[in-house]
Amino acid sequence: NEGTLRWFNEDCELHRLDGPAVEYSNGTKAYWINGKRHRLDGPAVEYSNGRKEYYVTGKLHRENGPAIECPDGTKEYWINGKQLTEEEFNNRTKKELTVKQIEELLGYSIKVVRG
Repeated sequence: NEGTLRWFNEDCELHRLDGPAVEYSNGTKAYWINGKRHRLDGPAVEYSNGRKEYYVTGKLHRENGPAIECPDGTKEYWINGKQLTEEEFNNRTKKELTVKQIEELLGYSIKVVRG
């Protein structure tokens, strides 16, 4: 594309530490580190139409929200390149334990009371 700027490392991989490695003439920006889409402090790809995609070391990934956000409100949740439903994403850190399992983790017995 005429007007598109690209930055490369010595191995000819898309790479830039202080900004997007590709700035397209239409306004889309893409962040790359050593040939992989990557950005920790925001979306790795910001499309001119408002779409945002979050990548870490080349994999769709976002811990605190959707890894893909579309202008129409569509959202996709990804962790380490694996797509999750919104419910799976929201429940991924919840665990169900029996009282016995909790006691084993604590190292002592407990009594459950209703509050």
